[in-house]
Amino acid sequence: MRILVIALGLMTVIRANQLRRSAADDADSTFPSREYITLVAAEVAALMVGAVVLGQVGEPAYIAPWIAWVVGVHFLVFARRFAWRDNFAGAGLIMAAAAGAITVAAGGGRHHGQAVTGLIAAAALLVTGAMRLSRARKAAH
Repeated sequence: MRILVIALGLMTVIRANQLRRSAADDADSTFPSREYITLVAAEVAALMVGAVVLGQVGEPAYIAPWIAWVVGVHFLVFARRFAWRDNFAGAGLIMAAAAGAITVAAGGGRHHGQAVTGLIAAAALLVTGAMRLSRARKAAH
């Protein structure tokens, strides 16, 4: 099942990129910009440092919510900085982080926290991806 989900996700990303490239507004792409690369590097650093710190202080149950929160903030910053219209992913991932952290804090344990975080994050990313794919498809035709 995991392989099927990963394959579907990769196919969606590949198709979205194909459609994005064929869209008329592709000249506005932020991906090669220095600012984009700097923001992504900061995100990766925050992910790694946070995961290491949480592991070292004996709180590994909070790593999944930490990752969802950092990626959620990443989406919100990008939405604001690069005028992306899709804020749902950022908001959804921050909600996933909060729900996972609350689950852990309430005694749900690491695995329950990961499950809650993962399911809500997956739904937010799937809906946002579908919205972007639909928009790119309309722009290409």
